[in-house]
Amino acid sequence: MRIGVVTWSSRRAGGVETYLESIAAALAQSGHDVSLWAETDTPGDRPPMRLPAGIARFDLAHDLQAAFDWAPDVLLVNGLNDTALESQLLRARPSVFVAHNFYGTCISGTKAWAFPIDRPCHREFGWPCLLHYFPHRCGGLSPITMVRLYARERNRLAALDSAGAIVTLSTYMRDEYVRHGLPPARVTCVPFGPEPGPAPAPRSTRTSNAPRSLLSIGRLERLKGIHLLLDALPLVHEALGQPLSLTIIGDGPERPDLERRAAGISRGDGVAVTFAGWVSPDERDRRLGDADLLVVPSTWPEPFGLVGLEAARAGVPAAAFDVGGIRDWLIDGQTGALAPGDPPTAAGLAAAIVTCVHDESRRATLGAAARAAAARRSPEEHAAGLVGVFEALAGPRATGRDGGA
Repeated sequence: MRIGVVTWSSRRAGGVETYLESIAAALAQSGHDVSLWAETDTPGDRPPMRLPAGIARFDLAHDLQAAFDWAPDVLLVNGLNDTALESQLLRARPSVFVAHNFYGTCISGTKAWAFPIDRPCHREFGWPCLLHYFPHRCGGLSPITMVRLYARERNRLAALDSAGAIVTLSTYMRDEYVRHGLPPARVTCVPFGPEPGPAPAPRSTRTSNAPRSLLSIGRLERLKGIHLLLDALPLVHEALGQPLSLTIIGDGPERPDLERRAAGISRGDGVAVTFAGWVSPDERDRRLGDADLLVVPSTWPEPFGLVGLEAARAGVPAAAFDVGGIRDWLIDGQTGALAPGDPPTAAGLAAAIVTCVHDESRRATLGAAARAAAARRSPEEHAAGLVGVFEALAGPRATGRDGGA
């Protein structure tokens, strides 16, 4: 089968590109012809996506006809900035749309309110959302931008009717699209997980006063909830009676404010906060191997939360707010702990963290269960699930054509 993988950037700009690297490799390894169709080659400060040799690359801004001449049997569309082009592609070939975000179900795409408190939004997308946009700080303060974004997402939801199928990575997102009127038979959750990592290195015996090591990974913006994690640290320190160290991997517009907030917390005894910025995948994995717990303090409903499975494969449990697709990989009391997410609070997050790390044997049990759960998922199994969806759309002709799988 010839599969065109469509995405906005050919560079490793975020989690979507990490997902596509593993899926493109898995599809190619199983004998399919794969090409990458990218809308842009930015941002320039990020490295190109790492793809197997032999995968053709097409720049949609200049090579759209060449991409069509490649004659794909099916397109795997992962969201474009140019929604008109996205709609064109969904109609041009048998297509599968992968919902990595709240495409067509939210004006701003955050599916969350920022006022009077940060909390998930459970509204169905429609014109009444315009009445909530400013009172609940769903986005910026420009009415022109609000109307433009509303029209964009309304058109995107309509365009999804043209997709042969919609694939989600969590049951939460599948339910979201069915709730928005898409036929249940065309919306499929196909579980995904990262490649298994090496076995965790044996931990040295922990002394009674050794710091508990927490790690958080993600873009530093309000809805990622780092401010609540920082507010939770004194509560965790008081409950444990042990030193704490928190390393934050990532960058973003909230970093200066968060660093000021952390400086006030770190002045007290027993709490240390380090901002590491973005690091390489190898460095991220090294830091995961040294961590006792991953904390995912997102206050918006994460569509999936791949970082939790990346930690789990290293034997690291997680504490997170119970929002969005988190429940698909974090089993409360088995692979980590969930804090109430509506509304999310620092006290609730602190309690979840303490539950996971108050006792080393308990923490180790959670970590082992998390690793076992992560091992039941893989890019290869996800790719096989995608192929099943492709074949239902493209039919047997695609799997038996010359030059295909």
